Amino acid sequence: MYCKNCGRQLKEGARFCDRCGQSVRQNNQPSEREIRRRKAETLQEERLNRKKRIEYKEERESRKKEKKKARKNRNFILIFIFLILILALVSAIISYHMNVSDSDTPLGEIVTETVPPATPAPTMIVNTIPASEQTAKPQNENSGLDKNDNNAGTAIDSSYEAFNVNNIICPYPKGFASKSLSGNEKLSLTDPLGGASMTICVEDNVTAPTTDLMRDYAAQTGGQIIDSRAVSTGFSVTAERDNIVYHRKGVLEGNSIVYYDFQYATGSSKASQYAENIKYIDSVMNGSNDDSDE
Repeated sequence: MYCKNCGRQLKEGARFCDRCGQSVRQNNQPSEREIRRRKAETLQEERLNRKKRIEYKEERESRKKEKKKARKNRNFILIFIFLILILALVSAIISYHMNVSDSDTPLGEIVTETVPPATPAPTMIVNTIPASEQTAKPQNENSGLDKNDNNAGTAIDSSYEAFNVNNIICPYPKGFASKSLSGNEKLSLTDPLGGASMTICVEDNVTAPTTDLMRDYAAQTGGQIIDSRAVSTGFSVTAERDNIVYHRKGVLEGNSIVYYDFQYATGSSKASQYAENIKYIDSVMNGSNDDSDE
């Protein structure tokens, strides 16, 4: 109950207002001022409640949007990771099949077989100068190298120069330039056009079998073995690593071994020519060692 005159709340059973002294008997009905005040308070309270409801609804919608966005981002990340894994798996499978198809011999597997002497090509030029009359030839004008005469009866193609070491003929392509020697190298060459390199070396006091010598070189390269052959008097092995081809051909002569190393990049413009060079040099070295094979 309120005072009609001043609007003060009165105690239950009071007869007069303790603020303005107005009689309570005349205060049974609220004044017009009190009615307006109550309506204003009610209206303000409704506005506040409506504002709170709107804010709550907006906050809830904002949270829903954030959760939806976070879920979408999480799904996108999972899909991206899944695609990366699929691509990695496909790449690994393709790489494996390419390595298997490009290599006849798996890594670490050595094939031992008898290599028959190579038949000289029709275009070969035979040097028939007797060994007793052989003298050192003049220096080659193209490469600046001193080369030895090849053995009587050993045929050398006209596009190659012959190098005789320990009675083993090791030809090398014309146009290769000489480099400084080191260690047990007898001849060091490089091709200024295609970038290939070739060295001819001799090692003395060799006691290991040719299969062990072949495995040691294959391990040194650390590459994928493309071809490997070994007989009692020699061996040859070809490996590839990081787009570089490594080849070694060795021939035993007593307690010594004469070998040459040939390296070239698979992307070289002369890569196919280098492969033919290796094939030819190997065949000549096999032929120059026929007597020992027998």
